[in-house]
Amino acid sequence: PRTYGRERYFMNFRVANNRLTGDAAFLFGRRNTVYDIDLSGNRLRFNLTGVVMPENLLFLNMSRDRIYGGVPASLAQLMKLTTLDLSYNQLWGEIPTGGNMGRFKPEAYEHNKCLCGTPLPAC
Repeated sequence: PRTYGRERYFMNFRVANNRLTGDAAFLFGRRNTVYDIDLSGNRLRFNLTGVVMPENLLFLNMSRDRIYGGVPASLAQLMKLTTLDLSYNQLWGEIPTGGNMGRFKPEAYEHNKCLCGTPLPAC
């Protein structure tokens, strides 16, 4: 990635289906300029709860990994986010509300440990 001051520029970061392991939290942060993140189909394992999403994020696919924790509240602040897939992980807790969160269907969250709240059944 290119770095200018404290900001990191990735633009698109697609590494789907590569058997990657470890923590991908370095991709996230309000100051990172990344529009498209596809980490799906790997073996990534990290706590998503406190992750702050890049403010310009449009596409986020982290399905079929081993990500745990809760869905971060920072997702609700992403007004440009059009695609979200967190399915087939180990996430739990209540899905944040507000912002664009009502746009995402239950399929975006299916097959997790114990997620609840709109668009899934109440907690």
